[in-house]
Amino acid sequence: MEALLSSPNTLARQNQQNNSNVVLPTHALLRSSSNLGSSNLDNSSNEDRSGSECSDCIPSSASSTPSMRRIALAKQILDEATSSFTPSLSISAAKTDKCKNTGALGPLLIMMQNEQDTEKLRGCLDTLAFLLLDKANRKVINEIHGLDVIMGLFSRTQDPTVLCSALDAVCSLVRSDDADKVCVWSHPGKAGVLGMLSNPGLGSAHLCEVLCMIRKIAFTSASNGKEPELLEPGLLPTLASMLQTTLPRPALLRVLKVLKLCTGMCGPQHLPSWNLAVFNLVPLLKDNMVSEEVLHILLQLSERPEFKNVFMAAGTIPPLLALLVNSDKSIPIAAVCVLSSLSDGGLSCEQLLQEPSLLALLRALQLNQHVEVSIGVLYTLNRLACGRPHVANFLRQRGAAQVLRRLLQDWTDEDLRLGASQLLGTIGSAAVAPSSKPSLATDGDGGGGGG
Repeated sequence: MEALLSSPNTLARQNQQNNSNVVLPTHALLRSSSNLGSSNLDNSSNEDRSGSECSDCIPSSASSTPSMRRIALAKQILDEATSSFTPSLSISAAKTDKCKNTGALGPLLIMMQNEQDTEKLRGCLDTLAFLLLDKANRKVINEIHGLDVIMGLFSRTQDPTVLCSALDAVCSLVRSDDADKVCVWSHPGKAGVLGMLSNPGLGSAHLCEVLCMIRKIAFTSASNGKEPELLEPGLLPTLASMLQTTLPRPALLRVLKVLKLCTGMCGPQHLPSWNLAVFNLVPLLKDNMVSEEVLHILLQLSERPEFKNVFMAAGTIPPLLALLVNSDKSIPIAAVCVLSSLSDGGLSCEQLLQEPSLLALLRALQLNQHVEVSIGVLYTLNRLACGRPHVANFLRQRGAAQVLRRLLQDWTDEDLRLGASQLLGTIGSAAVAPSSKPSLATDGDGGGGGG
């Protein structure tokens, strides 16, 4: 077998003989450079990668290069690999004779292990990613421990373009197979993958690309209604530490999207990372470009009892209240959802019961033009006032009854009217039509009627 693998010509002939018994798509590269160039390859690669790249990221070289140029580059790399290198001994230890016939894949891996030139190494990785579009090639690479070769590159180089190409090859290898994803995060070299997120040499665009690719391999595939699960807990503290106002906005948005997928991982061992994340998320609420993504994460966390006190300690309540009058409708809607969730207990609820918070809720109710936000504020205030006479008295004194009557007069939405009527009943005021619009800026208004 070693004699067969040592000769490129013999290699190609043997490859053709073995492949005559294997049914593969015509676009497959069939582990030999002699089979490159099929026009069907272009179509299949587009189908395989459709939707895989994010619009605000630099596509990896293997997916961005025009198809004919990619084929020409792959031919050139594979010709050099098969003429200069023979497969390593690990290939002869493959589980089956079929997998021992690696064609050009074995020499390509050896070329990658020995190549020092950055551009040529990128060419090897991009060629490998191209070859891995075919399932049969992925099977062979796994058999001959190709993952070890790729993962070894993360400790060999700091060049951002090579690292991105290596990560792209990993993504192509594991694709949507959860078992293969587990192998990546069980590999001793996984620290090199996570380390890319803190690599100072990565620019914003490359960092976006890395985040997109890590998102693909760090979570199980969604199936049968199940949400994706995080496969690498070490990703969570890394993402939490990246939440900084100095991070470029495109990269920051990508971090937030990945972090949102992690919100199902809230066990005791993850709480320190989430506590750090909450403290780092709060300053981002002031940034209109990312605040909605931040709110989506906070909403998921706010529903868990263990975070009620953390939100208060991190200073989450004041910026949430300020967002209730944001002009972008989706932002105050998300903010009032978080506040409503926090109003059911814990130290965050205690802060909402304080006079400045109650006044902010009343002002939002008076100034807001979005019915969904007003409904959320009404039900939050009702929850806070129920069973708390001092809260009901304070709301009456600050003109809440007049605000509520004005809502009943001006709005026809059934949910809003029901919420306003319930809150009027809670604070002890009859639902009668108001004669004038109240002002919440002055003290001791009395609420327009007591009961």
